[in-house]
Amino acid sequence: MALLLALACVPVFAAPQPAELFVSLTGNDQAAGRSAATPLATLTRARDEARALRRSGKAPNGVAVWVRGGAYHLAETLAFGAEDAGTEQAPLQFRAHKDERPVLRGGPAVSGFAPYRDRVMQCDLKRLGLQGKAFRQLFFKGKRMPLARTPNVDPADVYGGVWAHVVEPSPQGAKRAFTYNPKDIDPSRWARPTDGRIGVFCQYDWRWNWLPIQAVAVEDQTLTLGREATYEFGIGDRYFVEGLFEELDSPGEWYLDTKSWVVYFWPPEPIRDGDVSVPVVGDLVEFKDTHDVSLRGFVLEGCDGNAVRMVNAERCQVTQSILRNCGAWGASIDGGAECSVVGCDVYATGCGGVLLSGGDRQTLTPAKHLAVNNVIHHVGVFEKTYNTAINIGGVGNVARNNLVYDTPHAGLTLAGNDNVVELNVVHHTNLQSTDTGGLYSCPRDWTQRGNVIRYNVWHDLGGFGKRSSWQPVQDGKVEYEYPHFTWGLYMDDPTSGNTMYGNVLYRVPICGMFTHGGRDCVFENNVIVDCPAFQAGMLWPGWDEWTNVYERFRAVAGPGSPYLDRYPTMKGYSLADGHPEAMTGHKFVRNIVYNTTAGTAWLRGERRDPWKGENRMMLYDIRMRQEDLPKNEIDYNCVYAEPGLEPFVSASLPPEEAKQLAWEDWRKLGADEHSQFADPRFVDPANHDYRLRDDSPALKLGFKPIPFDKIGPYQDELRASWPVVEESEASRNARPVKRFVQLPGYEPIPAREFVLRTGAGNTFAKLAAGKPVKVAYFGGGIHSADGWRAQALKGLREKYPASEITEINAGICDCVRGSGFSVYRFAHDVLKQQPDLVLVDFASDDFQTDARTIQRTIEGVARQAWKADPDIDLLFVYAFRLGFETAYADGLSPATVTAYERVAERYGIPSVNMGFPVAEQYRAGKLVPKGDAPEGNESFSADGVRPGPTGNRLYAEALTRAFEQLAKTPQPQPHKLPKPLMADNFESARLEPITRDMLTGDWKELPGDDPLWPRFTRHFDTLWYTNSPGAKLTVTFTGTDASLFDLMGPDTGEVKLTVDGKPAGTQRQVDPWSYYQRLAAIPLANNLPPGKHTVTVELLADPPNRDVPVAEAKKSNQYDPTLFEGVA
Repeated sequence: MALLLALACVPVFAAPQPAELFVSLTGNDQAAGRSAATPLATLTRARDEARALRRSGKAPNGVAVWVRGGAYHLAETLAFGAEDAGTEQAPLQFRAHKDERPVLRGGPAVSGFAPYRDRVMQCDLKRLGLQGKAFRQLFFKGKRMPLARTPNVDPADVYGGVWAHVVEPSPQGAKRAFTYNPKDIDPSRWARPTDGRIGVFCQYDWRWNWLPIQAVAVEDQTLTLGREATYEFGIGDRYFVEGLFEELDSPGEWYLDTKSWVVYFWPPEPIRDGDVSVPVVGDLVEFKDTHDVSLRGFVLEGCDGNAVRMVNAERCQVTQSILRNCGAWGASIDGGAECSVVGCDVYATGCGGVLLSGGDRQTLTPAKHLAVNNVIHHVGVFEKTYNTAINIGGVGNVARNNLVYDTPHAGLTLAGNDNVVELNVVHHTNLQSTDTGGLYSCPRDWTQRGNVIRYNVWHDLGGFGKRSSWQPVQDGKVEYEYPHFTWGLYMDDPTSGNTMYGNVLYRVPICGMFTHGGRDCVFENNVIVDCPAFQAGMLWPGWDEWTNVYERFRAVAGPGSPYLDRYPTMKGYSLADGHPEAMTGHKFVRNIVYNTTAGTAWLRGERRDPWKGENRMMLYDIRMRQEDLPKNEIDYNCVYAEPGLEPFVSASLPPEEAKQLAWEDWRKLGADEHSQFADPRFVDPANHDYRLRDDSPALKLGFKPIPFDKIGPYQDELRASWPVVEESEASRNARPVKRFVQLPGYEPIPAREFVLRTGAGNTFAKLAAGKPVKVAYFGGGIHSADGWRAQALKGLREKYPASEITEINAGICDCVRGSGFSVYRFAHDVLKQQPDLVLVDFASDDFQTDARTIQRTIEGVARQAWKADPDIDLLFVYAFRLGFETAYADGLSPATVTAYERVAERYGIPSVNMGFPVAEQYRAGKLVPKGDAPEGNESFSADGVRPGPTGNRLYAEALTRAFEQLAKTPQPQPHKLPKPLMADNFESARLEPITRDMLTGDWKELPGDDPLWPRFTRHFDTLWYTNSPGAKLTVTFTGTDASLFDLMGPDTGEVKLTVDGKPAGTQRQVDPWSYYQRLAAIPLANNLPPGKHTVTVELLADPPNRDVPVAEAKKSNQYDPTLFEGVA
């Protein structure tokens, strides 16, 4: 690939002898303005005079307006329109006079502050004529001050400072309300809460929202917002509250009372007149429907909108300027052609740095906008996500030789066609967000392609966020970490047809380059150091965005479209093959992958368990269909790992099971056939000098030297400052970090073997009276019926020989263990048999389930039971699982057990912790939790979960001791239902039988003599089956969630779902264990608005690939080919 270096390609207006105008703070707008001795006073007057000169024919060579230094306070936007247009030979230029630096400020100085209380000052804005100006920024000595907020800002924290955290979303509206922690905020102090708003990363750490406060319920500790968030709130989400007078409690904070029009300010140092300014102007400078107009050498600051906005402009420029302290973008270019931002310093912006958008995507006509030789940092102060240092869209725009650092989100975002990102240096991005990259592209469009990212240096790209957004509470706490879930160059959902050439990535550190579901991307001639180099991740075939991807493709792929000629690989895209998830045409070639022991130490430590060893280092992570791998090229790479490291490739190639392949085993798949595992021979990698020595093996593989001397900003007359002095706090302070948030309701509860609470008086009164008693076991599948339960019930029968004690076995198989599945079957499998005592045993099965979900389901069990019969006694039993011993060693209950105990406390349900004595024996050195025990010890279990003989004995003894305590319950009494712990609990969960009127097509009822029936009869009243494509099940229900309780096995197929008349994707009923029939569930709908809904399930004609379960069956010597016939 050739690189045409055109550092002098930015046009510099140099028309001979333009007419001149002069502006000075000491000038007079009544003056002529034609000499330095008779300057004008304002830029608007100079603009108008320039118009007059052009109209009169006195400026054939254009106009140059020379502006003297000092601060010019604008009362309105400095707007340039069609009447200001110059020509390429005769432009209109506004320039700083010689070496002076004029400042254009979007608002007045605020003076006359007087003491209010303590160190807080006040100023009556009415006196200054600023009544009605509801500004959202205040500047002190040129720096933006924080609006009064809680928690307060910590400027030393590069990850966004101190946060409050959502305790849980409100079940009445998970996008509109949440429970707060009173240790974080105190709304009881707020006189006017609706004046405030919150800034929040809602649910995921890739989306920032500002939401007004609508109401506060102090008694329920609930905040309700004035509009919906992008996503539902999640447990542990970060937020702060701002704009409330009572929170003005820290130096630098301020508050504007829009009723009295008084501004209050706590200055961080003594205040003088002129120190404070506020913005009253939206966009500071605007170029609209004009051309050949430029600004050079200014400071543009202190506005609520963009510092510079260009709309449908041509050949307009802002150069050699400082763009800062604006409420939106430093410079926004939308439409038009050949506009540029050159040599500017852009920082402290509310949104991003530079926005480039223009060109015609229908005709692929380029706009040729430029962002060149800029230094952009500390952007996204207000809009923290997707407002990056440079956002590039449209067609044919260029970002070149820029320095980008210290951003809350990505360094750059990329969309559109034929844009170029080259010769930039980008570092310390993603300091407050995740699921992003140094450069992030996510147009969700196969047709936005042809973009080139070349010869850039990317390092320290970070990512800060929750360790898991899907299960945020782990061991009772929410963990935040840096670095996290961030890539170097990230082609997301399913970005296609772009080229990444000659980039250098180091200390990324999660992964260098990622294509998520795309096609035809080229990753060539790059250097990736000390991280997995390449990730290719297939998107889910049932992804709900595929329909939109298809529509966007159809819109440009018809007759007469330039797309198929410009991008010929698109001709191979099929909309009829049913496999949009296919990943083809990618090239990862002639790259250098280099891993050192020291440089990978942190990542290897974090990934020790999934990577199966502390010395193992992943080279690539490939997840695509097996048939697609040969349709991509991975070859001619120079790959190296220092001695002592064990390099491998993670390969998940359905239908094959995921594997970690050694380098040579990976090459046996046909990849990296010509690649070499060799030291690339860098000049000085310890100091990040990645030039190659002449004897580098990479050169023999076709690697081309990278022009390092051309990368980054360069000295030029159009640069605002030189040399560039970086002000990167993150360079000094960003290091791997873990932070743990303890939320109320998730604090670990002390571990106890038994808690009586209200006991089980109804059951034991019957036993004492010699009456029959039914004991139901309602649990997961890890405990065999003839183990501890049988032993404990035997002892109970011996204790009460006059009573007939019957067990109701409502356990369930391993494949669907967990309370979230079983809460739906509780009434069917347990309550209809009228038990006296129910043992609820899901704690060890719920070990991966978040506390809130556990509490919703288990509270639903309790409420179902006592609504059906308040005399039913419940007993929570907690089994042991390897990993629980850590909490027990500290005298605490594991997080899962803690979640159960909170429900037990609310409802007075007794509990027995059968895992407690196991942990005690382990801590005493008398028992091993897993595997064979050494001589003199005992083993709890072969696998750390399912109890062996010793485990069964310890469980039975614990349960027997619990029975002895329960027998002391004072009196039998009906159980009363308290106020719910979780308002959205599963009290209404139930199984509904499938009836003939729900079915269309050829369905049959499973006969009673079928071999399957005895195995599953206790779970179903009837079983229906079909093997006819097109057969449908239509269910109408009232609620929010629905699933289909079914059997999955070797002959089950794929179904299409429709919810309330809208397509809802497909579900494949196949997994590695589908070589025998077992219980399963098809999720049909979740989180729907409360009310009536209709779901349709339709059997599709083509059976899913079953190679994986066939292989598993053969491995287990259980393969029967006749079982895999058919589609259903």
